[in-house]
Amino acid sequence: MQTPTHVLLAALAFSAANAADTNLLPNGDFSNAAVASGWSCAGIFGSHAWTGDDADAFPTSGSIEVSAHAVLDGPNSWLEGLEICNSACFDVRPGSAYAYGGHSRLAAVAGGPGSSFAMYFSCGVYAQSGCSGLPTWLPAPSMSAASAWTLPALVDGALPANAVSASCQIQTIADGENGSGTGHFDSLFFTTDTIFANGYE
Repeated sequence: MQTPTHVLLAALAFSAANAADTNLLPNGDFSNAAVASGWSCAGIFGSHAWTGDDADAFPTSGSIEVSAHAVLDGPNSWLEGLEICNSACFDVRPGSAYAYGGHSRLAAVAGGPGSSFAMYFSCGVYAQSGCSGLPTWLPAPSMSAASAWTLPALVDGALPANAVSASCQIQTIADGENGSGTGHFDSLFFTTDTIFANGYE
């Protein structure tokens, strides 16, 4: 999207030095194809692309489209399709309050009996700078799988006391007979030390 749909207010208890962060997640707005290219994507039987389908219907903005499809591997046997897009690493303050989430919608889905398609957005934190080592995954928001854009999903909490860096991940998974699907994601954000006015603008 062209501009953020959420407004962050600094908690009165915080000093000026600890005021609310802006969106820490790099390239979460998908305002153009160059922004979408800031995510590192790979998978098996999956794909990704920038699309002009914007969550707030801005004509010059858009979202990222992430697809996956299952592939026949023998009689009644299907290989799972998977596409994962990883954000760039960003710094966080240990133990700080956080909130993250964003918009999503199910753009297409197909498949035979027993097939499935799922879409996720999740973030993990690291005890070392530069997202080195293994992540501790934070609870994930329940991203919308409605066919139309809806209110953003949100989850919040407190970061571990040893968390100094973080990164986020978009994921789509298709399985079962001819299972396939496409999810659109937009206005993804990660903030710390924030208060939301009803969550969003």
